[in-house]
Amino acid sequence: MKKEIMCEIIDHIELNEAIWRNHYQIITAAKDDVDCINPQFYGSAFRLQYQDKNWLITADHVLHPEKHGLSPVPEGQNADDIEHRYFLVNNINASDRIATISTKLFGFYFYNVYDDTLSDLSDEELKELGATDDDFWKRLDIAFCDITGGLPTQALTHD
Repeated sequence: MKKEIMCEIIDHIELNEAIWRNHYQIITAAKDDVDCINPQFYGSAFRLQYQDKNWLITADHVLHPEKHGLSPVPEGQNADDIEHRYFLVNNINASDRIATISTKLFGFYFYNVYDDTLSDLSDEELKELGATDDDFWKRLDIAFCDITGGLPTQALTHD
């Protein structure tokens, strides 16, 4: 049995198509690379509409690889002080051809540590989440930004 979800644009689409349509590639570049000439890291993200907001959700390690041990920290620097620029890769309709552009993203919020004193989950609920050790709450890896105003270009779709 195929699972279907409701979509504002199309009456019914399959779940895997909905995931594909809401999936994006993110590029992380150095702070001074304003046009993303030399991308450093790549990752994926997805769009989530919640109430009246559109959010782009990704993993914090895509945005801050140094903090997660995925990239070396330059000598004399602290991983928390390294800044990057972020870009969304999207295909657009450009006249009679398809083009790929990079759109700048701003205003990310991120969580990489959770204060477990705020949790009121039972031990059984924690176990169901995979929280079987003391470092579970220290491994959160979530980042998101508000894209409610829309992206400056129209993403390519089947429409």
